[in-house]
Amino acid sequence: MIVCTGSCQDILAQNQQDHLYFQQCIDSAEYLIQSGKFAGVEELLLNATQLAEEKLNNESKLRCYTDLAGFYYSMLRYHDALKMARVQLKFALLISNDEKIADAYNNISLPYHAMGDLKQASVYLLKAIHQIEGHPAAKNRYKYFTNLASIFIDLGDQKNSLYYAKKAFDLATSKKDNYLIAKSLINLSISEVLNKQPAQAKIHLQEVIHLAQELKNTNLAIHAQLNLGDLYNQEGQYQQALKYYQTSAEALKQLPNTDYDMYVLSGLASTYDHLGNHTLAKLYFEKMIPLAKQYMTKNDLMESYQLGVKVYEKVGDYQQALAMQREHSRLQDSILNASTQKVVRELEAKYQLSNKEKTLAQQQLQLKEKNRLILLVLIAMVLLFLLMCVVYLVYRNKHQGIQLALLKAQIHPHFLFNTLNNLYALSMSKSSEAPDVITSLSDILRYILYECNVPMICLEREIGVIEQYLRLERIRFETNLDINFYKKGNHKQTYIAPLLLLPLVENAFKHGVSKQLDEAWIHLSSEVYEQHYIFKIANSKPENKGKQTSSPYGHIGLANIYKRLDILYPKRYKIQVSDEDGQFIVLLKLFLK
Repeated sequence: MIVCTGSCQDILAQNQQDHLYFQQCIDSAEYLIQSGKFAGVEELLLNATQLAEEKLNNESKLRCYTDLAGFYYSMLRYHDALKMARVQLKFALLISNDEKIADAYNNISLPYHAMGDLKQASVYLLKAIHQIEGHPAAKNRYKYFTNLASIFIDLGDQKNSLYYAKKAFDLATSKKDNYLIAKSLINLSISEVLNKQPAQAKIHLQEVIHLAQELKNTNLAIHAQLNLGDLYNQEGQYQQALKYYQTSAEALKQLPNTDYDMYVLSGLASTYDHLGNHTLAKLYFEKMIPLAKQYMTKNDLMESYQLGVKVYEKVGDYQQALAMQREHSRLQDSILNASTQKVVRELEAKYQLSNKEKTLAQQQLQLKEKNRLILLVLIAMVLLFLLMCVVYLVYRNKHQGIQLALLKAQIHPHFLFNTLNNLYALSMSKSSEAPDVITSLSDILRYILYECNVPMICLEREIGVIEQYLRLERIRFETNLDINFYKKGNHKQTYIAPLLLLPLVENAFKHGVSKQLDEAWIHLSSEVYEQHYIFKIANSKPENKGKQTSSPYGHIGLANIYKRLDILYPKRYKIQVSDEDGQFIVLLKLFLK
């Protein structure tokens, strides 16, 4: 028989008090969240977490970090949510519970999705699904399929988005749960649009509206109507789209919902913009954008800023249009920078030299002189070949005015010499970038010399050469240059006159970026629409001190472009040049039909 002493009884009593206080904190926090009252929730959860860390078991700790991850995600604190979800995973692994491990993977995926890192989000959701493969009755299987379908939709992955959307629908149907069926049909319809099945998507969205009426669920109906509005907008049936957006707006007056409200406002702004009512488009956009900045995911917010650029340009408010473009570029930069930093870390870890590799590197240094000589001979051959080609082209085309203008609009020799100097420097340091420089330079020369002797060329190829040019300039400027290139629309099936765009890019570097010592930037966008094509380039410029300098875009390159546009696109183009404090902007618009 074991007799408990007074000290033992005190310990048991204290343990009971600790568990009781822990449970009270968790229950109170969950009650406040369900009531929509978030004040004090974080303090309650942190108190419970501190107690669990000091005195309770791993399951109690897991519950705390799970609730914290969910709370921070609902409050849009995505970095905090990600941090808590990673700790949640640690304790789920410690207690070896497959369903809880899968739930932790899902909670890691959610903030990645919200922050725009779709690849990482998909990786962790696939881990969640694989974790419960041996548990066919796992309660969250439907949620994981639905979330993964949404991510693949955002990635534009037709096959996988449709596969997981159908998996979610089949699972909801097997459960005979009309609410889950309606939710899965919404995801399925979005994937069907992505897979060019709009008719089937409309049928499924109408089914959702019918189910929403049976369930008396206004939010489901609004969601389906929003998607129908977006679908009709994409098809150019703007009056039909407007009807669904207006129906959703009326429903939201009775049952306000911030998420739906901002997307309804966005849909109304876009539709009125297409209908030519730019005043109403501006009104709805300005109602929407404060909500979008606070609640939209980064990818949707980037699209909203692009909508703002179009709306403000059409009402003549170019200052606000420029502000929207800057917000778009800043948001795009934040996504790209996060991705770039991750790649750099991976590369640094991957390519750290081992002791054996260091020894081999020492041996390879002995070949330096030989390689330098070979490279110098190669550079001389490339330069000689280029000069011979230029002479040949000049004499061949001297009586052909349009082709002569095309030749003058090609890349200036200073770019070639800069590239060759960079190539020489890279070879001296045995840089792995030297082959890429040679490849990019060869591709540009091949394009100029052999592919441009035609009236029209595929826009995707023209843009590809510009990207090669940008790649060379990135190497030239190293870390002192920020380049962003936004592309939208079908470039493969669009054709333009060759070498219309490259001189604009070259001028931006020659007269703007190259004259700055640091913090230089250049932003480009290439957008194809059904009736027209828009190319925009904005670059920083050095501050003018003392004597006023003339605009860099008054030089011969742009003059040649005007001449060629008059011949090739008579009364079917617009070009605007803007010289502002700190930057130059050139906007070229071609009417394709």
